[in-house]
Amino acid sequence: MLREIDNQIERIERMEALMTSPTGPNLSGMPRASGSTGDRVAMQVARKMELEETIRETIEAEQAERKAIEEMIQQIKKPDERAVIRLRYFDRAEWPEICQILYGEAEDFEENTENYMRKTFRVHGTALVCLAGATDRPPEGNHGGKAQKAAQGHTEA
Repeated sequence: MLREIDNQIERIERMEALMTSPTGPNLSGMPRASGSTGDRVAMQVARKMELEETIRETIEAEQAERKAIEEMIQQIKKPDERAVIRLRYFDRAEWPEICQILYGEAEDFEENTENYMRKTFRVHGTALVCLAGATDRPPEGNHGGKAQKAAQGHTEA
């Protein structure tokens, strides 16, 4: 969903650039319709406003989904498992960076980076299994099931 938001923001930026750029000169010598400039600008402004509203709605949905997923992550008992899920899926961190964050302080990290990378993958796998189990039961303090529905792609409006 974050990529969708980024793409829509880029669309708005392109629209704004088009709206503020001057029209090209008439090199063909053919007559142009007069008075259409205002209509064109009004249409562009209306499209831009619609897109901004869509982005706002998408951001709100993403925030609700993130909150529901965070409730599920809180059910994971081990802090490293919670950290790897947050780093990978919320912060968009790459595997080497996650490995460095989790185990970079170890004295033998440089010599055994591959072993620590495999350990990172195992922690991630265990965390995913825990999350899968969290979708089967309501989170503590919330018996409405919103977190499970959001994780399964059924976010409530």
